[in-house]
Amino acid sequence: MGRKLKNLDGVIPCDLFEKLLLESHQVATVVLMLDSPEDDVVIRAGCALFQFSEKCDENKVTLLELNAIDKLVRLLQNDERKIRRFAAMIIGSMSQHADVRKALRKREETIPLLIRLLFWEDDSVVQEYVTLCMSSLAVDYSCKHHLCYYGAMEPLIQCIQLTDPDIQKNSIQTIALMLQDYPSRKCLREANGFEPILNLLKSEYPVIQYYAWISLQLAAEDGENRCILRDLKIARILMDYLIRPETSDLHVFAIMVLVNCFESQGIMKDFRDYGGLQRLLQFITEVQINPEEEKKGKREKSPSKTGAGKKSRAAADEGERQKSKGAVDPGITVMPDIKEQVAKAIMLAARNPDNLKMLHEQDTESKLMHLLVGDRGPALQAAAILALGTMSDYSVIRENIVKHDGLDLLAKFVKTDNAELIEALSLAYANFTKDNHTICGEMLNRGIVDQLLSMITNPRETTVVCSVMALNNIANDESSRSELIGRGIISNLVELLHSKSCLVQTKTLMSLASFLVDSEAEKQMMESGCIELLLSMFDSGDESVIEAASWVVFVMAANETIAADICSKGGLAVLRRIQCSTSRRNPFSELALRKLFDFQLSAKYAFTGIIDSDNLIVDLFYDTGRLKEDGQLKTVEEYGSEPINDKRPILLVNPRPQIVVVETHSVHEVSVVHEVVEKVSKTALGVGSVSKLRKKSQKDKDKDKDEREKEKEKQKEGEMQIQQQQKQQQQQQQLQMSKSDAKANVVKEPYVVPGDNRLLQYITEVQEHIAVLPNSMEQICALARFVSDKMGGVFDYGCPTICDLYDAENCLKTELDSNVIPIGMIKTGVYYHRALLFKILSDRIGLPCSLVRGDYNRAWNIVMLSEETLQLGLLSEQLQPYIVDLMHQPGNLLPLGSCEAVSYQRLIT
Repeated sequence: MGRKLKNLDGVIPCDLFEKLLLESHQVATVVLMLDSPEDDVVIRAGCALFQFSEKCDENKVTLLELNAIDKLVRLLQNDERKIRRFAAMIIGSMSQHADVRKALRKREETIPLLIRLLFWEDDSVVQEYVTLCMSSLAVDYSCKHHLCYYGAMEPLIQCIQLTDPDIQKNSIQTIALMLQDYPSRKCLREANGFEPILNLLKSEYPVIQYYAWISLQLAAEDGENRCILRDLKIARILMDYLIRPETSDLHVFAIMVLVNCFESQGIMKDFRDYGGLQRLLQFITEVQINPEEEKKGKREKSPSKTGAGKKSRAAADEGERQKSKGAVDPGITVMPDIKEQVAKAIMLAARNPDNLKMLHEQDTESKLMHLLVGDRGPALQAAAILALGTMSDYSVIRENIVKHDGLDLLAKFVKTDNAELIEALSLAYANFTKDNHTICGEMLNRGIVDQLLSMITNPRETTVVCSVMALNNIANDESSRSELIGRGIISNLVELLHSKSCLVQTKTLMSLASFLVDSEAEKQMMESGCIELLLSMFDSGDESVIEAASWVVFVMAANETIAADICSKGGLAVLRRIQCSTSRRNPFSELALRKLFDFQLSAKYAFTGIIDSDNLIVDLFYDTGRLKEDGQLKTVEEYGSEPINDKRPILLVNPRPQIVVVETHSVHEVSVVHEVVEKVSKTALGVGSVSKLRKKSQKDKDKDKDEREKEKEKQKEGEMQIQQQQKQQQQQQQLQMSKSDAKANVVKEPYVVPGDNRLLQYITEVQEHIAVLPNSMEQICALARFVSDKMGGVFDYGCPTICDLYDAENCLKTELDSNVIPIGMIKTGVYYHRALLFKILSDRIGLPCSLVRGDYNRAWNIVMLSEETLQLGLLSEQLQPYIVDLMHQPGNLLPLGSCEAVSYQRLIT
């Protein structure tokens, strides 16, 4: 039996359970006790679980596996204060494990519940562990967003103003982590959190100071936050930290905040007015002190008993005077990381043109060049080179750097293997060579160009981009460009097009466009066979790459040979595809397409329906009619080799002597055909001649014979005629069979583009009779009448025979056995025939004229004339467009937009 408990208070009521003391060694049992309705049991279980969780991370995972999180989150809302405290303590302790944070993150109510506890709970222990849990959750990006979304910034700002250092540390750490997300920076501004954070800079705990500095650094990346910081005299606060020797360990943090604050011109100006800019630059020029040497020096200092006090007081007085002047305390060690941060601050400040002037007034570039002397570490020297490169955007500073042998200081890093230094050098070179041919020449003389050529093979994207930009700047000088081309830069740039970086491809293409203004560069470009590679750039998903590739095509298309090569390799189709896309088309692709169209007028007229006045129609131009945007333009040889179809013919412009091309047979087949034809013709001729002779002889000899003999003779002749007809029919059948067999075995040669003797004659006549007329007005009218005469004369409006004229084209197609018809063979032409012929002839006599295609096979010519030209035949600057009537009143000029012109352009109803 169990031991009986003493009843000190008398008899226990029957409805109450006697007090039971439990001892458990299983954590699962204690977790179950969290569901107890008795507060005392839950409190004792919470205390035990907190101690268990604090021991190791494995215990935290054990509690997570026992589903303790759900019970603890529920207990955070308990009415009992002690229960809420232990629940917060356990969750705060467990949240330091990644798996626990993941489980808490999945519960949507976790973060809002924690924020409510901060708002309403005044228990410092609860606040400490809730903020600890928030700082653990804020490591994850999604939790940063949710903390900001549910309004955690305001209670956190309230917590950093409390006196408890643990709450301050957890709260400012959470804020620093949240500020890595951009929306949180706005929340900090709305919560008026800058002043409380600035107060934490005075904390006696370094960890709190650290997170306060980090928070200020991140918050200062926002422009509006910088305005608030300026109102709070951030320049003065930072200045105070930089001039005090006892805060030397915080100098690097203050400069890190300055790095972002200097992007604001106002803060930069305030900092200069307080004397901070001069103080900041002194960090660069101060001699670096080795800590071991500093300790050795202190040991050697053994002040004598006599005069020791006077000497120390004098030194102190001198230190105060130097401090008041802003000089560096000789006891302060300026570490390389501080100098590096100063160089970064200068680099960011130099992005603002107004800041550049202030930096130049302090001779900042000379102080930065001081860092390039000797071996001060690659990180520090790379930061100094970046600052110099950024400042060199200002032409005065750039010239000052070159004047003080800055290029020589940079040239000493030619053989460096440090990636950061090489990247910084590439940026500096890109800025140094900007719009300065003198510096470009100096870089050539110092051999820096060879370093740039080696940099473009660097694996770092920024290094390659800046190097290409520097070479591009050098290429703007003609002599320098020729030397670079001689060194084979084109092949190097072409190789860069294989890069997977869109930025590298874009800059490389722009650099190629700069070099391709030189004929030697064009030659090397063609020899490299990179046209296909260039056209493949249009398949890129990056808009800048497509724009740059379009610009290169535009520049290359200035060379007619290259333009023809681009078109032959599908460049025209590629650019048309780009232009058809609303998301990929750009002004450069439109320029490139126009440039290629100028060398492929057949394609231009087929797809755009316009040939401008400055486009001259040359030999082998052909008009296929209007093609759809996704249509394909074939060559004239392909069109000529196709079987005859019922579509409109292809009008060919080829004013050359006609070469008769017939279908050829083998020698044996031709001889067989000729033998059959000759045999048949001879046989037919022989039979006819014999019959005639017989008729004549019988008529002469039998005149006196009686009627009976005549009748017999007539019968014989009838029989002979029947036999002769039968023989002729057999011979014709045999001849047709021989021809069909020979035709079946015919091998058709490749299509040969026919010449056009008649068009050649037209051109000769126009050049002899119309080109010699005194002014353009007379030439236009005479040429219009000439075209009308050659194309069937005048047609009345609404003439029903116009539609029937198209049958003549089909006859010509059948006659030529081809869909291609030379324009000169059209004897009766309508609008589009006459407009094309007018454009052809006007180009041959130097008469500006454009050709425009309309609907329903309409086309017209537009000339530019002035009223004075119309009346007096004089030139005038104010030109007006006119349509030339070639159909109804040849030579009549219709003002563009007038009723007559509209009727000429549209189908008459």
